[in-house]
Amino acid sequence: MLDRLGLIPTLQWFARQQAKYSGCEIVVEADAFPVALPPDILIAAFRIVQEAVSNAVRHAAARRIDIQAHYHRARIELHVRDDGAGFDPEQPGGQQEPRVGLGLIGMRQRAQDAGGHVSIRSAPGSGTEVIALLALPETD
Repeated sequence: MLDRLGLIPTLQWFARQQAKYSGCEIVVEADAFPVALPPDILIAAFRIVQEAVSNAVRHAAARRIDIQAHYHRARIELHVRDDGAGFDPEQPGGQQEPRVGLGLIGMRQRAQDAGGHVSIRSAPGSGTEVIALLALPETD
């Protein structure tokens, strides 16, 4: 689906499926994206959003999730915000839900492998925001 339709239609499809399954309101706001982006960037972007949404639904009891995707010539910027339970991102991984900890590590690793990084803003009772910046190769 990513190869044929591109990132944004795939994210919109995913959001509809997750909203139907979870009962959580999921909204996608996005810039226009070129369909032809490097496959490793597309996969990393989709998987990071997928993990952030899954964490919000499974672990944070979120009622609303906002996904924003912005395209810039040199990078893709993704924001996934939820109104769920939140957590302390500074807490050592062993004291958090193990699957959440592994999910956060996986998101960071995917971003790093794609030449980017992920930052997480959260606090108990205040929801969570995952921000991913993925570098795009230079084009002439």
